Amino acid sequence: MSSLAGRHTAEKLEELLLAWEEVYEQGQNLPAEELCADCPELIEPLQERINVLLQMEQRFGASGTMCQPDAIQSGDDDAAPPPQLSGTVVIEAAYAIRRMHAAGGLGEVYLAHNSDLQRDVAVKTLKAICQKLPERRARFLREARITGQLEHPGVVPVYGLGTTPEGQPLYAMRFVRGESLEDQIRTYHAQGAKPAELRRLLRHLVSACRTVHYAHSRRVLHCDLKPLNIMVGKFGETFVLDWGEAVIVNPQTLATEGPVPAASDAEENTDSPAGGTVPYMPPERLDGSGASLDATSDVYALGATLYKVLTGRDAFRATSRQQLVEKILQGDYPPAREVSPAAPRPLCAVAAKAMALRREDRYPSAGALADDIQAWMDDEPVSCLKEGWTDWLGRVSRRHRAATLATLITLLAILAATSGLAVISSRSARQRAEDLAELRQAHARTEAARQSGLAALARYAAIQIERDTEATWRSMEQAAQNAQLPGWIAQADQTRAPCPELQAWLSRLYAAHREDLRGSSWFVLNAHGEQVGRFPEGRLAEEGIRKFAHKSYFHGEEEEYPEGTQRSPTRTPALSTVFWSSSDQCRKIAYSVPIPNPDDSTQPLGVLVMTVRLGDVKLLDIDVDGRIDRQALLIDVRADWKDRVGTVLQHPSFREERLNPDEAPLVDSQVVARLEDIRREASASRFVPQVRPDFVDPILAETRLAVIAPVRVRGNYLGWFIVVTEPQDEVSADQR
Repeated sequence: MSSLAGRHTAEKLEELLLAWEEVYEQGQNLPAEELCADCPELIEPLQERINVLLQMEQRFGASGTMCQPDAIQSGDDDAAPPPQLSGTVVIEAAYAIRRMHAAGGLGEVYLAHNSDLQRDVAVKTLKAICQKLPERRARFLREARITGQLEHPGVVPVYGLGTTPEGQPLYAMRFVRGESLEDQIRTYHAQGAKPAELRRLLRHLVSACRTVHYAHSRRVLHCDLKPLNIMVGKFGETFVLDWGEAVIVNPQTLATEGPVPAASDAEENTDSPAGGTVPYMPPERLDGSGASLDATSDVYALGATLYKVLTGRDAFRATSRQQLVEKILQGDYPPAREVSPAAPRPLCAVAAKAMALRREDRYPSAGALADDIQAWMDDEPVSCLKEGWTDWLGRVSRRHRAATLATLITLLAILAATSGLAVISSRSARQRAEDLAELRQAHARTEAARQSGLAALARYAAIQIERDTEATWRSMEQAAQNAQLPGWIAQADQTRAPCPELQAWLSRLYAAHREDLRGSSWFVLNAHGEQVGRFPEGRLAEEGIRKFAHKSYFHGEEEEYPEGTQRSPTRTPALSTVFWSSSDQCRKIAYSVPIPNPDDSTQPLGVLVMTVRLGDVKLLDIDVDGRIDRQALLIDVRADWKDRVGTVLQHPSFREERLNPDEAPLVDSQVVARLEDIRREASASRFVPQVRPDFVDPILAETRLAVIAPVRVRGNYLGWFIVVTEPQDEVSADQR
């Protein structure tokens, strides 16, 4: 432990001494006390090292970078007069805080006004939650100093470092008005991805690459590059923001020293010293090896940013952080041209090279990456893609349009004449018929393979839903075995009020299973269907115990009866029909399991219920080989609380487009009728998925090719159906 502390102290002294040298080269002498504001124990050893450097300068002459700013050459009759200023000069500035501008996990940014220079500035300080944590304070000061040392047009200049009246650190910097590259990328794709707009975005990205290349020359790695941290000013400026995750590299090895901390989740990265945004992290940050970072680590993030410019989406997408990390470690992302076929092939190759798994396969520097992007904009070949004769011909034709057009017209005329003679002399009606028949056979084989692949996906997705449902019931059955439940239910029945211990137990269930089961509420119903406990409390806290014996989640049947109907509690795990939650004001389904009676195994004490909002129902993402146009729906053909059938429980649009499931239309009645037929025809054996070429997606309102597979749990078909769809084949009628 002591050796680790000693190495940390030595590294800190080296960093402080480097900061002193850089300021000294600019003609200033920064006191050791100011440099060690957050580590006063290092003032004396730092001052000793500074003194050694000054003594060496006096001994070997005032030349090179260690020249004293106030040195006067003796013996020179024409020497300049001594300077009037010497020592340490303090220039104070007052900033009037106007309003908060933005906040992150570590700091808060305020818009302020400097009355001396009559300009608006941005003032950044620590958030209140971070002010009592020494490591957050040190990280904040480190960000300010690193940003202040990077004197480049692409880095927001820092005007000064100070403290609040309470002693918390803050620093003032230029206030940048504009929007992030993330916002501009979203606008670009929403407006149809026009070529002129693509070049404008690329100019900003090239500028960001040059800024990062400059930072690398100053031995600084950014470590959190992404479109959100690249700002585009109102007048075309480009800034690289948020240097809070930056690290200093070793000047000999050009890599970070010591283990690099593991990455945190994207939502938490700004509040962690091991920050960063996972989809833009290179594999070496996520493989757990603690390997050092170098310039190619930032190049990887810039390549991921270029990928998003070209496609409008992140390269890596997953339903969980673990799956996301696995995809990054394997380089498992769809090529840019599969996601966006209109994306220029050379730029896709540039992005792929920058995002290579092995560092040696990436661009050696951010400047080299910028050169290739600029080469494409200048209509020159890029270094990572061998130019074919068609590419060369295209470039030449664009530069010499008039000559190319004349040549092309001549060639087309010759080709048309030659082709016409060849067709007349060699082709017959019989040959054309044979060709058409062969084309139809090829299309039939392709269509059969396509439908077979969709059927496999539908069956796999149905099995996944079945496993999720079974796992949910098992978790709930285990919870329902709690030996204290009978006593809690009896207490609630006697007092006619919720039992505090039962409420606390339900809150623990909610917290423990919120992520894996996606439950929005948990509650207990007694043998009469009365709700004796619920978390979150909802209307239970306002109206007290209510009766839900008529609800399908209590009696486990496939319908909801009129309110006041008395039914017996379900004796087996059940999955309810869709109902309206008066507490949460949304449509839900419920998983139910009986609560065993220790005195009578044939009569449950009640029912344990977990509800899930529509749109939160678990569903496997269908995204194979980059096919983003392939989708999976989950449909319930049982009647909801208003006797409507064909409810869409899950659809990609619920998440991707934030569509409200409560407003989603029902599936067409003819489709529902066919699904009900499938359910009736299904036997105890696994049902073969069925192909439907004319399925109308109720959300997208378009006809798609679909494969339908029923969901079966514990030998019963639930009334749920997986429908996997993709766009209709665009083969013409003649080819069919």
